[in-house]
Amino acid sequence: KKSKIIAVPHSTIRYWDLRYSNDLDKNKKYLYENFQPDFYAINGNDSFNKLKINGFPINKMKKVEALRYSSVVKKSFNNLNGQKNNKVLIVGDYAGESNFSLASALNNINKNFLNKFSFTLKEHPLRNMSNLLKINFDETKKSISDLSTDYRFAIVSNTTSAVVDLYLLDFKIICVLDENKINHSPLKGNPNVLFLHDKSLLIDYLEKLDKINFLDTKKTDFF
Repeated sequence: KKSKIIAVPHSTIRYWDLRYSNDLDKNKKYLYENFQPDFYAINGNDSFNKLKINGFPINKMKKVEALRYSSVVKKSFNNLNGQKNNKVLIVGDYAGESNFSLASALNNINKNFLNKFSFTLKEHPLRNMSNLLKINFDETKKSISDLSTDYRFAIVSNTTSAVVDLYLLDFKIICVLDENKINHSPLKGNPNVLFLHDKSLLIDYLEKLDKINFLDTKKTDFF
């Protein structure tokens, strides 16, 4: 009753996440208004626009710095030329089903084509994925920011927020969708990410990766 309360969504905001819904009742008053914070600290235009669409009051949304992502944003403006064309980073997920979809797509690659690439797995710290892969790969525990110096290509699931880090760090990204599920990616609709529906087409997608050109104007105001 005596203090201002500021709510901080510290990560990305996904368009489908019902935790960020904010409906009006028949009198056009916000539901549970007495239990809402005074302000929301929003870390970028992407999150701001999604909350606006979800009915959040604009006068309560304050744009702030994304300190959690400061190292990624800073590095994204550097010119990194050390990456190799044949090195692919696999980024694991916390969701077991998404890891299975990711592994299924990779395991389906023709062995002759596999020789063109070297794969490195970065697992989610709380979920093992290495047991699902039947291809040859190395493992790493380095941060995505550090890995951006050596890697240009990445394959991820459609539920991970790590795709935003990869995107801002100039990775060329393939996002593998789960079978019979909607696209949960926070970058859904982004023309610079290849979303893979048919796992048998992964070879074609890998060959297209080098043709992706990023739109820097969108990247610079994400956070």
